[in-house]
Amino acid sequence: GLSCEEPSRRKRSPSPAEKDEKVKEYKESHLQKCCKDGMLPKPMNYSCQSRSQFILEGGECARVFLECCVFVFEPQIPVKRKLIRRPTMKFCK
Repeated sequence: GLSCEEPSRRKRSPSPAEKDEKVKEYKESHLQKCCKDGMLPKPMNYSCQSRSQFILEGGECARVFLECCVFVFEPQIPVKRKLIRRPTMKFCK
């Protein structure tokens, strides 16, 4: 018979310890700040992708901001460099 796998999805927000571990992945202090900024509550329900485009430092900081924002607020959406793709849904009969 056929089997289907449910798309994996985190059901809870990361704990403070998990957030700390994510920040520590970045060795440089300015990138740690970019990450922490990405974990702040989202204003006006902007997506992480939209918010990352407003990062004045741009480049590496914007990428780190996006990764950390997605880690906290959109964990089911994988980050692909500058493109975010939603997982494809598989349906079974």
